[in-house]
Amino acid sequence: MVTRQVELTEEQNETLERFAEAKGKSVSELLRAGADEIIRSLRLGDQRNREEDPRQRAMRISGRFKSGLKDLSVNHDQYLEEAFGD
Repeated sequence: MVTRQVELTEEQNETLERFAEAKGKSVSELLRAGADEIIRSLRLGDQRNREEDPRQRAMRISGRFKSGLKDLSVNHDQYLEEAFGD
């Protein structure tokens, strides 16, 4: 393990101490778990940014939202003009 000094606000420290006590853990354990979560999130973001091109992303989200319009595929230009103006 590596020792690292971190400055927290009073509120952050008090909240972490309360959570740690409630969970039966140390503040250090909570901070390590938080660091793991940040690292996991950053790795996922990096992986997605490297692997996914814009067309793949558009195809992945296509059809996930419902407009309620029955003629959207035919009149999409009209709806876009109404939504975004000239």
